[in-house]
Amino acid sequence: TRVPFFIGEANFRTSGAEIAVLKQDANGMPTTPMDEPGRSAVPWAARYLVCEKDEMNCGKPAMRFDRLCWDETITDYLPTTKQKDPSGGGGWHPGWRTHRLTSRKMGLLFLHALEHAVALWQEKTSGGGYPLDGQYWHVTEHYAEQRRASLATVADSACMKFHESLRKVCSVPMRGRSEFTGRANPDRTSLRSIIRPTKDGYVPKMEQEVVYDKAVSFDRQQIPKGEVDIRAIVGARRLGPAADTDVAATGAAHTERGPAVDTDPLHTPHLRALANKIVPGHGWELLPGKDNGVPVGYCDGSTDYHSCKRDAATDCLANDHQDARGGVFGDDLSGWIVFDIDKVTEGFVVLKLETWHTTPLDVRTEGWTEIDNGRKRRLTAEEMEELTGEEREEALYPRRGLLVSHWPDDIVLDFAVDGVVTTMDKDMLTEKVMHTQRVVELLVLHDKKPAKPKDMEIAVRVRCATSVRKCHINITHLYWA
Repeated sequence: TRVPFFIGEANFRTSGAEIAVLKQDANGMPTTPMDEPGRSAVPWAARYLVCEKDEMNCGKPAMRFDRLCWDETITDYLPTTKQKDPSGGGGWHPGWRTHRLTSRKMGLLFLHALEHAVALWQEKTSGGGYPLDGQYWHVTEHYAEQRRASLATVADSACMKFHESLRKVCSVPMRGRSEFTGRANPDRTSLRSIIRPTKDGYVPKMEQEVVYDKAVSFDRQQIPKGEVDIRAIVGARRLGPAADTDVAATGAAHTERGPAVDTDPLHTPHLRALANKIVPGHGWELLPGKDNGVPVGYCDGSTDYHSCKRDAATDCLANDHQDARGGVFGDDLSGWIVFDIDKVTEGFVVLKLETWHTTPLDVRTEGWTEIDNGRKRRLTAEEMEELTGEEREEALYPRRGLLVSHWPDDIVLDFAVDGVVTTMDKDMLTEKVMHTQRVVELLVLHDKKPAKPKDMEIAVRVRCATSVRKCHINITHLYWA
């Protein structure tokens, strides 16, 4: 980590480092009374966090969630998909009131730290003059001490209860790319940013377009006049965006709002041929957003942009919920997918995959009878077709615990590290694919420290001898160190 302390749960207190524990509970909050006239005495931001009587239903979804899908008074865009009555929100989801309370706790933590820093600055400069002595604001040694303290306790930490092949994550800094959202700097942190293009330039891409990129607000969700408005306070002195921070507006609602795409990406694929002629296939696509896959728009987790999940098929355009578990999806006809990763120091590479997808079929391989549709080198990439008949992501929950058993018995997974291919059949995959959390499946692809830092090429494909187009894989993350 590069921060001087950790924000985490109470069970991390044994790490030896400095820990700030922020609990998602309402202990200490004032009780909202049963008597409605008396509720006005409770600050608006604290109301209904703690209720006097159970019959006030403070824990019910109607109180914890406040979703609306569309403002019918909007005249500059008419949704082509019928907007629904919002639903969802599991019993384990805390809701907007708890999220707001937790964020304010976190904000106070930093405000207290800033107050202490300003007081220290004032005290030391009043006696010692300017500039402030480096010992009071250089934090390199403090960072190093936090790392030392954490590493000293790794052997006895809960992290070491992971599968033995994963324990390296407890002690080395990991890097990674993903298609999950919301995600900071999404253009630079996506799996697509490290996928090697096919010879004709194909990389899985978003085929849908943003249809509405403006904020949608509702009166009932506004902060009442006279109450504390945190967003207004922190944004009062915020500078306006630079001219080049948004995609140039072309005047259409199809314009996707977000920072300009980086023309000098952090990592550029090498595009050199692998030793055994592994060729990137054309059969990979982004898991569709309607399957809780990769959403359209700029999904950086902030409220600065308003394009995430706003495609024409969306039935709740104003939800602004950016959580999605996307990935790069393929089947036994998709061919190889090749990733170029850089600055590998530990030689440790981990794939996060999903085995449970049975629908939708990979539309890019529809009608194919050969791997990569018989391509050897150069052909034009096929257009994405509209998906139909897919099951909702939530309906798949009960089957996820079955892991590799979702796959046909003749499944084979090949992965290559710098051209050296390893093949795993279903028995080996059952042994090697680790189920570390409810919907987390991990496979270690490589664990051998190189003599010096290097760039590496990672390739993956699935094959089925007889179960054609029934062997699916969704790759959601690639981690390395």
